[in-house]
Amino acid sequence: LLGELSSVMICLSYLLSRRSHLPLSWSTFSWKIQPIIDILKTGLSSMLMYLYISFSIVLHNMLLLHYGQAIHVAAYSIAGYLITFYYLMAEGTAGGMQPLSSFYYGANLKNRVKASYKIACLFTLGSGILFVLAIQWSPEFFAQFFIAQDDQTLLTTTTWAMRLFLCAMFLDGFLILTATWFQSLGLGNKATFITMSNMLIQIPFLLVLPKFWGLNGVWLAVPLSNICLSLVVSYMLLKQWQALDHSTQEQ
Repeated sequence: LLGELSSVMICLSYLLSRRSHLPLSWSTFSWKIQPIIDILKTGLSSMLMYLYISFSIVLHNMLLLHYGQAIHVAAYSIAGYLITFYYLMAEGTAGGMQPLSSFYYGANLKNRVKASYKIACLFTLGSGILFVLAIQWSPEFFAQFFIAQDDQTLLTTTTWAMRLFLCAMFLDGFLILTATWFQSLGLGNKATFITMSNMLIQIPFLLVLPKFWGLNGVWLAVPLSNICLSLVVSYMLLKQWQALDHSTQEQ
């Protein structure tokens, strides 16, 4: 808390100083309902991105305790540390892409809008696929950082959980990046649809799959739901890509 408070104070000291290119002051505040609504609509998807992790943790903990034991919750926590590491990296990449895409879109440089997404997507998906391959190749290497050497039971449980739960982890990066890209174009409804769907689509998978596959159904619910949602999002991305191409040709 003290660290976060220090960061806030440092940021505010800059924004309120003369060094800021857009200094804040009371005279600059002008309350208008419609711009506030537009801001909230555009930023809603970002809020849902942060809620996604907590939402997923609660559902998985409940089901793992129902179909398994405390050791499976511990295994999920370890796998969750790894996916959170990649999730935050993808979010940081999306955050770096967003102002560029917004600027190029506002400047009517549609080719650069697409180029910024391509570069960010190449890095996010590429690093995610490499990360997944590394985990599949040697999950014990990653698990050992969180588990005592003599706890062989937890190590075995965690390595199996990691192989299943993290097999499509790179798709989380794709969904985050695409939602942020839509957000940067002012398409808040589409961005919110992606982030909201990323949470809600897990519910039927988590409720149905464990009834047939037990614990394996819990581990596979997120990867399979990500695959299904990614197909829908890919179609949305293709249609928006075509719209950008069409507007470019008209100019």
